[in-house]
Amino acid sequence: MQPAWLTEQVFSEKIQPALAQVSATTIAKQIGVSRWYAGRIREGYRPHPRHWEALANVLGVMPGTLDNSRI
Repeated sequence: MQPAWLTEQVFSEKIQPALAQVSATTIAKQIGVSRWYAGRIREGYRPHPRHWEALANVLGVMPGTLDNSRI
């Protein structure tokens, strides 16, 4: 179950683009996947929704930060 604020739109518009700036190693460690798979995520591959909240945490994205210009 995802938090109500973590919609497909939020992931696509706020989280996914920002992941390009995060290292594959960081992504891999945060969600417990291979660096190869994490590299695909950095390139725009959409991971399973079970990983979305952890990836949002890597970026510091929370409900109150969605309007933050750095995201």
